[in-house]
Amino acid sequence: MSQGSLLFSTHDNVEHLALMEKRIGWFPEEMVRRSAMARDIFCNGRHSLSNLSASKKAYVRRTRSIEDEFRNKPREFVDLLQGLLVLDPSIRMSAHAALTKFFHCVEFGITTLLAIFVQMKFDHIYSLLPDDKQHEILFITIPCMTLVAAVVMYLNPIAAGSTLPEVKGYLNGAHIPGIFSLLTTVVKGLGVVVVISCGFPVGREGPMVQVGCALAFQVLRLPFWQDLLRLKGGVEK
Repeated sequence: MSQGSLLFSTHDNVEHLALMEKRIGWFPEEMVRRSAMARDIFCNGRHSLSNLSASKKAYVRRTRSIEDEFRNKPREFVDLLQGLLVLDPSIRMSAHAALTKFFHCVEFGITTLLAIFVQMKFDHIYSLLPDDKQHEILFITIPCMTLVAAVVMYLNPIAAGSTLPEVKGYLNGAHIPGIFSLLTTVVKGLGVVVVISCGFPVGREGPMVQVGCALAFQVLRLPFWQDLLRLKGGVEK
């Protein structure tokens, strides 16, 4: 993706091994020793190229190593690529190690910026309130959140969370009663409005997907659409 071309541009297994050796480095001796086909492909632990045509041999010889191919790329990118392509699986970099080593700084930066901007937002809000009124906002936030939580817990539990997993499950054939009911849609929509208005760090993307699906579900239950689409047996309630 970085270069706009395949790293190993071939469909031939023998040529693929030669390209891997040229790009990444020599195969570990233990891997070559365990291979049943090693004697036909490798010579003294190296790919012999004897089973390749002249054009393929020339292509392999022209192929550059990862170090040379990505010389102009950031060092971190080259290290990541080399670590993930180590031929010996026992010492190959895992996905978790790669994320931890190279991308923790990105996560830390995003989290830090988010905390700074959130703090700036609340500082600005407090600055607009009189000194003796700043804590009164809690008397609005706490009752609103308590009401929303009570409605979700005792009246419509299916409205809890983003509901994206439930929507995916329904689209894959799972029967989930009430997921697209009018009650769920109202509770989900008003709940998102109240929660975000109270300043809680939650997103509306997931709930809006469920609300949109529920509205489409209710529209399709109208007689006009049932006649138009020739739905038989009604729609799940």
